[in-house]
Amino acid sequence: MQTFLNALKTGSYLTAQRIHGYSLIFIMGYVLALSFVLTQRDGIIDKTGAEERTIGSDFINVYAAGVLANQGDASAAYDWQKHHAVEIAVAGKDIGYYGWHYPPFFLFLAQAFAKMPYLPALAVWQITSLAAALGVLYALFPRRETLLLTLAFPAFFINLGHGQNAFLTAALLGGFLLYLPKRPWLAGVLLGLLAYKPQFGVLMPLALLAGGYWRTLISASITVGGMIALSVAAFGVEIWQAFYDSLPLTKTIVLEQGSTGFHKIQSVFAAVRLWGGSISLGYAAQGVMQIALIALTIYCWRRKSTLDYPLKAAILVISSMLFSPYILDYDLFALAPALVLLVQRGLNQGFAPFEKTLLFLVWIMPFCTRPLAEQAFVPLGVLSMMLLLGRLSVRDKLAEIR
Repeated sequence: MQTFLNALKTGSYLTAQRIHGYSLIFIMGYVLALSFVLTQRDGIIDKTGAEERTIGSDFINVYAAGVLANQGDASAAYDWQKHHAVEIAVAGKDIGYYGWHYPPFFLFLAQAFAKMPYLPALAVWQITSLAAALGVLYALFPRRETLLLTLAFPAFFINLGHGQNAFLTAALLGGFLLYLPKRPWLAGVLLGLLAYKPQFGVLMPLALLAGGYWRTLISASITVGGMIALSVAAFGVEIWQAFYDSLPLTKTIVLEQGSTGFHKIQSVFAAVRLWGGSISLGYAAQGVMQIALIALTIYCWRRKSTLDYPLKAAILVISSMLFSPYILDYDLFALAPALVLLVQRGLNQGFAPFEKTLLFLVWIMPFCTRPLAEQAFVPLGVLSMMLLLGRLSVRDKLAEIR
């Protein structure tokens, strides 16, 4: 027992040889799984699951929104019936509804993809956003292991299978952190572009305010303002009214009632609902978490902080994921910049007790967090992120006291 605990404490079982070997096994598994799906498809329909869906299932909502925008009816993307009708037309059958919940400026990308056939559009979307993410992560820690572990990261395959946008989120988030110290204006542009996923950007302005990064704040504000202006010029001011009018339905159906499935959502709110708690209790628990994360962000990023940049950057990324009540398991790929920064820091400065084990837990947990929550009611995603953040925060506090 003592040997086991010591291994968890030191992370001695995570040898370079094992990491390399098991990463290759994971990647080979992804290739085989993807090949099987593609060979068993019927047109753009995935026939391998319990229920039929399109290849890259969630991408259908982006593609359908782009079709509507290209037809001159962009506001209809926020009308669930009209949007669903286009999804049915694209898929050739009703495979269930995949909602469009993004701000209007994301329609520009959707329009571009909808000008291509569905499968080529999906391939371009995933390849280009993945290339951007890999480029940023490699720039954060330029070693081939960075690319290997990123491609083996279970959240990579989940995002790929859903045709989702976490590659883009990781690229923008990682790029923002990469350029913040030396190119604050560019960092602000990347942060502004992250507004397409606004739930993950709430803590960023607080960190910038606490740290005195005024140029980045200005740049981000100009970028967001510019995107809003462009969307109004392209689609009319009514597009924002349609987006606003759709929010209550999205909040009620998707989040509060859990039409997506509480086992898929990786938040404190979802954990409370998964355990049978009320909506009010879920929001209360999420609110307590948010207050703690706001305090932690300001504490870490204040001007007098003695924390090194990689540590406070990683804490900001993890905190941003925990802050949102709505984060799916594919979104967990956005943790990649934090994991890369923490591994680089640990190799350079040494790992704290249990830090390597917790890093491994956060890396591996997307593989099993959905089935664990569904079958055993264990929300491993949010629990593992909280454990890692707690370990980093305690280490951080002790370092400052010394």
